[in-house]
Amino acid sequence: LAGTASVVMTGSGPAFHFIGTHEGSAAPSSFKPNVWEKQRMPIVRGIEIVGAHE
Repeated sequence: LAGTASVVMTGSGPAFHFIGTHEGSAAPSSFKPNVWEKQRMPIVRGIEIVGAHE
């Protein structure tokens, strides 16, 4: 059985808050070694975000 996962937002603000330590641009030269080696871009797919906040 497969279906779509749903996140129901009943409060204000973003559905997700991703935190990282990169402070530069997208240029590879602006990445600190620990960021380049240990952190990755989060990918969220296959979910539905339903707004229920009034």
